[in-house]
Amino acid sequence: MKFLFVFQSTLVGFFLGMLYGGITLEKGAGLAGGAIVFFDGLVGAFLALALSWWMCYRIALLHIKRLNLFLFLALLIPAGWISYKLINKQAHEP
Repeated sequence: MKFLFVFQSTLVGFFLGMLYGGITLEKGAGLAGGAIVFFDGLVGAFLALALSWWMCYRIALLHIKRLNLFLFLALLIPAGWISYKLINKQAHEP
């Protein structure tokens, strides 16, 4: 259960870091923009990994189970959005 919590929180941290990188990216970043956003995702993942690992030993197992459910739902939102965009993109291509 703790491994699942650490894994899910790391993925959520990666997505949140990439979201932050995409929002703060300058307009003229060019080809470096993708690398900047990816690096911000890695920083978010590392911070989430460290925080979740620390939380595993500080909070009760019941709270970890509840947080796992919340993180699973938080991962469904980007997965659903990406799937929706891909399906619409394929439907509009000739």
